[in-house]
Amino acid sequence: MSIATNALPADYEHVNHPSHYNSHPSGVEAIEIVRWLPFNTGNAFKYLYRRGEKGNLVQDLEKALWYVKDEFARVTNSLELGAAGKSVHYLPAEVTELLSAIVRAEDSLSAGIGKLYVDLALDVPRQQYLKNLGSASVKIMAMVAQAKAGK
Repeated sequence: MSIATNALPADYEHVNHPSHYNSHPSGVEAIEIVRWLPFNTGNAFKYLYRRGEKGNLVQDLEKALWYVKDEFARVTNSLELGAAGKSVHYLPAEVTELLSAIVRAEDSLSAGIGKLYVDLALDVPRQQYLKNLGSASVKIMAMVAQAKAGK
């Protein structure tokens, strides 16, 4: 069943596609990556991706950090993830291509941010994922400190 365009509320674009959803220089909407990630990692990715777009850079970075730390605790303590060699999540090839576009756009703006996205999203074995989460935490803490210092 499809919905007729004239039946959509007047503020449809403000709900489904607000400007901060589509403002990234890569042209990729965050949901195109986030839907493939574990909950915590997806939220961290989203807050980093749209950092400062709603007016509070420090809060966005602190939220991303909270989700990264929570994901680290979840993966560290999870029995469901089994052996250390098991991948934590799967990214289809087309999503990996979108991620590459994001990394290129971010690295042209701010060196090192692209790697942060890769650390959060890359489909790797559990032990490497935990290392990536640790690296992401350190990078985000540095970003919080810089944002608080006004740099």
